[in-house]
Amino acid sequence: MKKMETELLFLSTSTVGKSIGVNRKTIIRAIECGAIDAITTPGGHYRISSKEFYRYRTERMGIVI
Repeated sequence: MKKMETELLFLSTSTVGKSIGVNRKTIIRAIECGAIDAITTPGGHYRISSKEFYRYRTERMGIVI
């Protein structure tokens, strides 16, 4: 059987903010206070994994797919 690889999709703060109806600066503050885990690009921008986005959206916003 072939082993499946899991690829993570990384989202910008703007994309995450638009998806849950808040400003991207709200997402940046959530990252900076530790509520959302994110990576920083070499250019200094935050990127949030799709897995983390779903966790945050479910936990904080009460939205489940």
